[in-house]
Amino acid sequence: MRGIGVGAPNGNYYSGTVEYAPNLPWRGIIPLAKLVQNKFNLPTILTNDANAAAIGEMMYGAAKGMKDFIMITLGTGGGAAASSPTAKLIYGHDGFAGELGHTIIIPHGRLHQGTG
Repeated sequence: MRGIGVGAPNGNYYSGTVEYAPNLPWRGIIPLAKLVQNKFNLPTILTNDANAAAIGEMMYGAAKGMKDFIMITLGTGGGAAASSPTAKLIYGHDGFAGELGHTIIIPHGRLHQGTG
């Protein structure tokens, strides 16, 4: 079967939407998987960019063959993904289980312009 996989900041695996991504010019909830699927007429799955990176590492990179690992991504923001003993990503009840972005590290620290 052919299809398209998309990784995007604040991408929700369950809904196929990008939700309030502070580092993108889009506002609100964007049905990105549906838009891509309609454009290319192929099944499309969306997840957050850290999960997509972790899937790549599980299939082709440093995490190949591993069952338990945590991946931390640093780009326009901080992200993370975690794999369970069954070698599957942990999505959580809302699709954002591994997200580290917007975690307070230093109380009253530097202001993030995108989110306040």
